[in-house]
Amino acid sequence: MTTSMRKTQCFSTDLTELTFLTTPTRRVYLKHEYTLPTGSLKYRCVDAVLRELLNERELQVGDTVVEASSGNAGAALAYCARELGLKCHVFVSDTVTPLKIEKIKSLGAIVTCIDCSEFPGREISSARSHAADNGHFYFNQFESLRCTKAYQSTLGEELVAQLRCLHVTPSHYVGGVGTGSSLLGVGGALREAFGRRLEIIGVAPSSSPTKIGGLHPGHLRPEGWFLPWRQRPTRFEDALRFVDDADAFRFARELVEITGYSVGPATGACLSVLDSGIPAGNIVLLGCDSGEAYKE
Repeated sequence: MTTSMRKTQCFSTDLTELTFLTTPTRRVYLKHEYTLPTGSLKYRCVDAVLRELLNERELQVGDTVVEASSGNAGAALAYCARELGLKCHVFVSDTVTPLKIEKIKSLGAIVTCIDCSEFPGREISSARSHAADNGHFYFNQFESLRCTKAYQSTLGEELVAQLRCLHVTPSHYVGGVGTGSSLLGVGGALREAFGRRLEIIGVAPSSSPTKIGGLHPGHLRPEGWFLPWRQRPTRFEDALRFVDDADAFRFARELVEITGYSVGPATGACLSVLDSGIPAGNIVLLGCDSGEAYKE
């Protein structure tokens, strides 16, 4: 089976209609963030935030930036740091695949692998402590509002412009929850442009640890996101859906087979939510990262 495409031009990444999912009452649009330089949407956030920090002189050329990552943010940070004359040190859990670790190293970062078997999230506390002890800058994607604002001003605003070019008013935005920043930023831009009737659905893994890169059930607090509750908009999302790893990978593989779009399991997780519960409307989701990172 093949899919025809309506797509926008002259933007950082394409927005295409997945016509094989079209029904008389539903249309689905995919934004191809996996085609960005480091293979994921994290590139937009990291590039924008580092440039802002340099412009505001909170960072200087030659400084070291430290972060914890399951892969995509680490690769983006390594790449952007190298481009901007910074150094990079990434802490990863021992559950991160060797392929992802090698990618981060190949982009010039130091990588420290942390045993998280007894304490999930220990790579985060390790990164924070290392930065403090050595006078380095802790990027802090898990709590920094800069990241949310970066997603809103880059990816969010571009997506709004593309939807308007296609004369599409979205009814649903389905996005994965890792740090929560991209869902808050992109969802915020869409809701500002198209109104409160837009339904925002967060997607997270049903188990921890998970093999779905970029999505982290351990980063969800009772109030919804890893961001401190005082910084999070009240009742921002309309629903939170949990997805099994197997379903996430299965739906990602099916999309690759049908369209050739090389997406990872985070996108598959969002597609599985469509299959189980959104029968109608104009639905927008992100091709969050490349499936190449999951080929072992």
